[in-house]
Amino acid sequence: MKMNGRLLGGVGLLVVACAGTNLTEVGELNDAKGGSGAQAGSKNGGSTKAGNDGRGAEGGIDGVGALGGDGGVPPLPRAGSGNIPQGGRTPVDTGDDGAGAGGYYPQGGNSPYVEPDNEPDPAGTVVYEASSTIFAVAADETTLYWVEYGTTDELGNYNNDGRLLARDFDSEDERVIADELPGAVSVELTSEHAYVAVDQYYDGGPRNALLRVALTGSTPEAVLVQQGGQDYATSLVCEACFVHDGDTGYFAYDSKIYRITPTANAAEVFADLPGNWLAAGNERLYVSNKGVWAIPYATGTPSQLTTSRRTHIAVNGSYLYGVENDVDVVYLARMPLSGGNWVRRAPERDGLSFRLQELDGLFFQDIVPASGNWQVLQGHLDNPTGAVVALELPRLEFRRDWVGTHSGIFWNDGRLLRHTPLVVE
Repeated sequence: MKMNGRLLGGVGLLVVACAGTNLTEVGELNDAKGGSGAQAGSKNGGSTKAGNDGRGAEGGIDGVGALGGDGGVPPLPRAGSGNIPQGGRTPVDTGDDGAGAGGYYPQGGNSPYVEPDNEPDPAGTVVYEASSTIFAVAADETTLYWVEYGTTDELGNYNNDGRLLARDFDSEDERVIADELPGAVSVELTSEHAYVAVDQYYDGGPRNALLRVALTGSTPEAVLVQQGGQDYATSLVCEACFVHDGDTGYFAYDSKIYRITPTANAAEVFADLPGNWLAAGNERLYVSNKGVWAIPYATGTPSQLTTSRRTHIAVNGSYLYGVENDVDVVYLARMPLSGGNWVRRAPERDGLSFRLQELDGLFFQDIVPASGNWQVLQGHLDNPTGAVVALELPRLEFRRDWVGTHSGIFWNDGRLLRHTPLVVE
């Protein structure tokens, strides 16, 4: 999560989103079958496209396909005008074995990201303008964090000037936490550190790496470096796969679950289990892949709770929540933390969902309708029927990230940070 554990689906380690302007989410569709409308991207410089409606990819990775039909479900209630993203990251579920699940295909090899020429978002208040493209946002209880990728010279050489910045919710002043970052593309938080994924880390050649930076500021430390070069297609940690409990982070990488503590020199294997989606709480790590597994922090020994998985999972109270994408409709579902059946929570929504965030009983969830704009839905987990559309943005073709906080929703719009207030308290 980004708040109390991380966005559940959606914020990423060793993420690559360089040199491309058409990054369209594909995601895991719970084995839904679909038609055409997309082209699978190549490992070297190809793109992963999901058609103009952004609803799936042709070729059926793990049964994923482009989906059609309007579903006939009434539109969600709206709170004023607004507008959410289609851009964002490009996760590709490569199968139930979790190897490379939720990885990212680049659009230009090792070339730095090229900022797209798009119209700005028509919604939200601009709270900050950066000197280069803002790639990702994260937040804790008091502070917003974001990373700027950096710039290139007139010949296209990268300047190694990525930055991690922060701004308290009750302040209008931003501060630099770390600079000279080699291609910052993602940021995750624990209670003490920011973990920044970069794609221009040099170790005998440009590599993806995970850097640790103290929230109070420190020299970045590499805690994981991808070996064997930048194998974008199979070796990247998925956006939904970093969560934390206090000062300790957990993430899925290379078909294993890793743990990183505040004093460890490097991330270590916590469990030999592939994972597509993670959630933390109740002194356990929950992993959704082939079903759902619970792993006590104390032992690292997985036990299976159910053989039926859901995506983008989150812990709240005595339940595990998750997203169920079923062809052309989406459900919010939950199951007891002790195990059992998933139960759908009304109402049924038209479209698909690729991200879920839990925040003290509130939830934020993106919805991609069969037609129309990308939406962020906000409501209470104990009464999801009362959820409303808090943010709605056109399907622009560039990278966008968002995070829900008690101070509102923040998201990146090219070089701009924008904000809109909550509609459900």
